[in-house]
Amino acid sequence: MKTNWLPYTEARSFVHKLKFKTVTQWLIYSKSGKRPFNIPSSPRRTYKKEWKGMSDWLGTEIIQTQKRVYRKYDDARKFVHKLELTGSEDWKKYCKSGNKPEKIPSAPWNTYKKEWKSIGDWLGTGTIASQKRKYLTYDNAKKFVHKLHLSGSTAWRKYVKSGKLPDNIPSNPNNTYQKQGTWISWGDFLGTNNISVTIKSKSFLSPKKAKPVLKKLFKEYDIKNLSDWKKFAKTHGKLLEELRIPSYLLTTYSKKNVIKWEKQK
Repeated sequence: MKTNWLPYTEARSFVHKLKFKTVTQWLIYSKSGKRPFNIPSSPRRTYKKEWKGMSDWLGTEIIQTQKRVYRKYDDARKFVHKLELTGSEDWKKYCKSGNKPEKIPSAPWNTYKKEWKSIGDWLGTGTIASQKRKYLTYDNAKKFVHKLHLSGSTAWRKYVKSGKLPDNIPSNPNNTYQKQGTWISWGDFLGTNNISVTIKSKSFLSPKKAKPVLKKLFKEYDIKNLSDWKKFAKTHGKLLEELRIPSYLLTTYSKKNVIKWEKQK
């Protein structure tokens, strides 16, 4: 038999009048026999589309976040450790479950800015030695990181501190992947390849000096188009280093960069 539940907003208004402060109070009430037949005991399942969390359902969300009194960091962390959550995804699910006490923040990296170390420290998974953790390969980690569109290593450190970094990506990728022999550079890892023109001018030949060298390479290796050049650059990296020619020709010798380059001379 299908129950005719009240619409979400009406059911929620009724529950707000009960003035419950915790999920435990709701659970006790729900089982007491006092709950009306047209209000579900598991609102999260019944109102999947409208559901915003237990704090919205109970009405506790009207308390401004900045006015809430949270547990001290060490006390809150001890509580969280007992949950034995394995990573940031588990933490997100727990926060949405409605089981989290109001005095434990859902975004601890914001609440405990001074004490905050990492999501691993918060959950208790940080006690696992780094060498025992299973990280994504460099290429797979890089693919994930590129989607974040971070501007540099400073932005990366802020992202790590935010608590959003997945457990299978190291917080110090340069150390982890250097040991594996797969690390290339921060520009490659973040997807920026932001080597300044100043650094390039010290590393590579100027456009004027590069022109005859490139002409010779094109003729010698039968390079006719950009596709040919990309293939050549992949297989002749050492030669290009010796000749001080960049593999990214169009980027390095673009009109904009050439103008900057000439101004610095």
